[in-house]
Order: sequence, then structure tokens, then C-alpha cells
Amino acid sequence: MGIAITMNDVSENDAARTTPPNEPRKRPWIVAVVGGVASGKSLVRQILAEWGAVAIDADRIAHEVLDEAGIADQIARAVGRAVMGPDGTVDRSTLARLVFGDSPEARSRRRQLEAIIHPRVRDRIRQELARATQEDAPVVVLDVPLLLEVGWRDLPDEVLFVEAPEEVRRARATLRGWSDAEWRQREGAQWPIERKRAASDVVMDNGGSPADLRKQLAQWWQEKTGGGPLRQASVPP
Repeated sequence: MGIAITMNDVSENDAARTTPPNEPRKRPWIVAVVGGVASGKSLVRQILAEWGAVAIDADRIAHEVLDEAGIADQIARAVGRAVMGPDGTVDRSTLARLVFGDSPEARSRRRQLEAIIHPRVRDRIRQELARATQEDAPVVVLDVPLLLEVGWRDLPDEVLFVEAPEEVRRARATLRGWSDAEWRQREGAQWPIERKRAASDVVMDNGGSPADLRKQLAQWWQEKTGGGPLRQASVPP
């Protein structure tokens, strides 16, 4: 049977209380989720979204940018026509093979791709953040895997690092269908784990079960929202 996670020290009256009309509404607390490849960043985003956070997924935004008019041609000119699929759109798996990795060629292609994509992704993230501040949400969670690497630390109030042992992350990547070479390429495109961890404000251990992660996040949520209520969430044993 699942376990219901709630904030036990928050009464129903507290949960229903709203900001008085004459007081300015507080903006949401913005947290960015980072970590190594297959560490569980998306799971953190999903859990916080279940509890009422506004979730902003940079990968989703990047995919939308790839579909913008003219972007495919810019990318093809920058990294090669091999990235174009038969339907005239960018073949994302081919693109990933060309830009991920630590070779000089891969790094060069990645820099060219980032020069095209990143300004547009950042603009969209800022637009979504602006909309989120108008919503009645206590938290906004940014799932931006390379936030630290690309210098976007100014966007969130806090950086949350999701930690998991390498063997666990490799096993999760295998379940996604990634080869060991693909895992190494994607890991090589990021800062070393130790550097990323040191640059973060808080660490969540995701080497165990999803239930363990939820318990840590529940404590964090209470601290950041001043004991604000969690939506009921079923946690597997």
C-alpha cells in the first residue's frame, strides 16, 4: 500500500489561508535541478509538479526551438547536412551523436549548436518564468541540465543537485536504451560531478527508492514554502 505524504503540522485552515488583498503576493521560489546523466532530475521535477510547482523543462523547450522555422537550416549549415531527416526536420539522434562527446570536433559542433539554440531557449525560459510569477504557485522548478555549464545561474534562487552513484546512473541509462558510449559522451558534455555538486546549494540523494527521494523533497518543500501544504501524493513502498 502506498504512503500519503502530507505536511502534518499544517492545519486545514492554514492550507486554505490566502494572502490578504492589500499585501503584495510573493513571487514563487525558483529552484533549478541539476545533476549527472540519469541521476533523476526529471523525477524531481515531476514530484514537485505533483505538489503544485510550476515545472519548466529546458529539453522540451529546446525541442520546440528545433521545430521553429529556419532553425533546421541554420543547424545543418553549422554542423552538417547529416543531421537532416528525410522530412526536412532535425534528426535528434544524429544530432546527439555529432555534438556529444569530448573530441575537439564534437566540442566545436556543440558550441555552434549552442550559439543557435541557447539564446532562444533562455528567452523562452524567461517568458515562462514571467508567466509563472503571475500564477498562484509557491515554487517554480527549472529542469535545465546544463544550467551551470552555460552560465545561467542568475535564473534560479537556488540550485538543487540530484546525487546518485555512477553505477546506478549507468544502469538507469541502460534502461533508457543508451549504450555505454552514449552515456560517456553525454557525461563528457557536462561539468565533472564534483564541480557541479560543489556549485549547488542543496543536495538530494537519489541513490535509493523514489519514496526516499520524496521524503527528502517533502522536507525541502516545507522549508521553502513556510510549511505550505503538499497535494496528496501516493508513494510506492
